[in-house]
Amino acid sequence: MTKKIRIVYTSPLSGCFVLACTIILVFSRFTGDALISAFFSTPARQGSPSAFNPAAPFDYIRLFIHIFGHKDALSFGANAALILLLGPQLEERYGAAVLSLMMGAAAFVSGVCNAVFAAAPLYGSDGIVFLLIILYVFAYAKKEGILFTNILLFALYLFGKLFPLFGTSAASNGSPAATLGGNTALIAALAHLLGGLGGSLFAFAASPAPSSRRAGTAAKK
Repeated sequence: MTKKIRIVYTSPLSGCFVLACTIILVFSRFTGDALISAFFSTPARQGSPSAFNPAAPFDYIRLFIHIFGHKDALSFGANAALILLLGPQLEERYGAAVLSLMMGAAAFVSGVCNAVFAAAPLYGSDGIVFLLIILYVFAYAKKEGILFTNILLFALYLFGKLFPLFGTSAASNGSPAATLGGNTALIAALAHLLGGLGGSLFAFAASPAPSSRRAGTAAKK
């Protein structure tokens, strides 16, 4: 007897987020990245060409939706892999509504930091990935302590995001243009990280949602 294989869709938030980012990335290829620049990137600080305009309502929306924009498939693929790996487990633990609130808070903090300090627009889901890593590290800590592999995941992500930027700044040899570029990239990276950290603070006030799997197992017993 042939066993039927079913596709189970239990993580709507993670799946829809990655799918939306994929669609936006594909369409952006046909617009020369104009779609990302116009809609899915945050404004920058005052005095820059893309400065935040308090009188423009859409600039406030961009503080949230910049997480859907990505510059290329390589950076998006790395983020999407981690979101699809960690997102479903955290979505099951906290619930899609609470996790979406945390993601919105992370996006807002990143957007505000960039609009205040950075000279260039910000986009990408790096802050969301960092949020998920923080939540995963602490949500699945054992009574004996935090798992070493989770600490390693956290440390490697920070290392991968920050170390290349310091190397770029060091290699500039005092060149104003190179230093400005390095500082801009560093500010963008810090904005993403601060966003993830800010969104994770909601975890202290959130109660883990009942696991449907555990509930089902208990019902059978």
